[in-house]
Amino acid sequence: MAVVLVVDDDAMTLKLLEHTLVSGGHEVVATANSQEAAFLAASHQVDAVILDVIMPGRSGFDVLKDLHLNSETKKLPVLMLSSLGEAEDRVKGLRGGADEYIGKPFNPEELLLRLNRLIDGRVADWPEFQGCLETLAFAEVIQSLEHGATSGVLEVGSGDRRGTVTVTHGVPMKATWGRLEGFDAVLAMMDMNAGTFQFHEQTPPDSSKAADGQIDIQKVLFTGAWLADELTRWPEVGDHVPLSVRQGIEDPVLPSEWNLVPVETVFEDIRSNSGISIVGLQAMERWAPQRIVLAIRFMMHSGDIEVAAKGMRGEDTDGMKEETLLSAVDAVIKTIEQHGFSCELPHVLILVEPLVYGAFLEARQALSAEDLVVSGESITAAWQGGRVATLAFRGLRTGLVLHVVSMESPAGLKQVRAQMTDYPAVVVWLGDPKRVDELEWVFESIETAQASQWGILSTIGQEAAAKAEQVLKGKKRWRLNIHNMTKMEDLLRVIAEG
Repeated sequence: MAVVLVVDDDAMTLKLLEHTLVSGGHEVVATANSQEAAFLAASHQVDAVILDVIMPGRSGFDVLKDLHLNSETKKLPVLMLSSLGEAEDRVKGLRGGADEYIGKPFNPEELLLRLNRLIDGRVADWPEFQGCLETLAFAEVIQSLEHGATSGVLEVGSGDRRGTVTVTHGVPMKATWGRLEGFDAVLAMMDMNAGTFQFHEQTPPDSSKAADGQIDIQKVLFTGAWLADELTRWPEVGDHVPLSVRQGIEDPVLPSEWNLVPVETVFEDIRSNSGISIVGLQAMERWAPQRIVLAIRFMMHSGDIEVAAKGMRGEDTDGMKEETLLSAVDAVIKTIEQHGFSCELPHVLILVEPLVYGAFLEARQALSAEDLVVSGESITAAWQGGRVATLAFRGLRTGLVLHVVSMESPAGLKQVRAQMTDYPAVVVWLGDPKRVDELEWVFESIETAQASQWGILSTIGQEAAAKAEQVLKGKKRWRLNIHNMTKMEDLLRVIAEG
């Protein structure tokens, strides 16, 4: 049983709240006078506060501020209640330190459930704290750990994505979600509406380890609520719509009050990957998905970016007849055969670095099950596990296998380095000019091979192209590709050119 202070100027709501809480086994201190709320919270040593927002005299936001100014009440869990239910009120409440926000009319059972989790986030047995995010939202999970002041690692999964949050005495210290880390990793996980979680209790590390890495959950909650609110104000842009920088635009218009939205970075990513979509940009994992979407909507509205021009169906942007995937696969196999290699299910190596993850994954997502011999393990799961990802394509005569390795995976690179002679062709696809020098061993391996292997260095951006051109100077078995590859057929056509 807990002692709960309920503050609401509406007599009917106050009575309903009192009945709900008493039925749930709690003791209630009720008042319709917001002026005395902070005093009652301290004098009755309550365990939690339910606070209406709109009240005469002092609003719920004012009372929340009062509670946080008093050392005896500043750590009390607070659930705010409002008939407005607007996103901006949620933002204001969360920014002020509220732990939960429920709109009126409320469901008594839901209110009681949320309040109980705030009062005792410790859960009966932490080692068994696990479940589905469909029934217990990630925000509630992380707040339960926070209020329980426990330590350990929270593992979260959704589809082929995995994330972790390391918690020390209830404070999140580190977080990962795919390649995202820290604040953006938690923000991305906050946006999940499906998946699983499991908490593993562990002994906390030495408290002398700096608090620099602490992740402010209240700030994450505020940011998430603010982003959700802003996203409702701007026209939607389809997740798979190809995007490009509008001709003549050198720099994007920057929103005057938006320091939470990475407009400049997303603008440069679109400039370097013309034709990329929101899905592709999110797959690059530079920022939490919500931030990217808002940046796109703002730039579409300001006219800095536009839907990328596409050729007519059946033609590419150069007016050439578009190849089907089957014919593109066969073209690669034919070139491999011309170089003296067996055409019986040949293998091609593809090395990709983070700046082109988005473009590659988008091309992969466009494939249907009929295009592949087997669906195989997901690309991102293989990369995250340090393994070589495999795509086995159907052809008109035989099949073709692509081995796709992330340049961020030492284990994957080590594996293919020992098998370089098995690949008739190697494609290096990158956007960061600094990564070119790291791959000298790849260039030399193909250049000095006894068999007639060949390599393609495909780049995005002028800097990467200039660096690649310099490195490939004098090499006879390598060529540079600077054309955008937005579909799997584009990649296969580049390989087939030899």
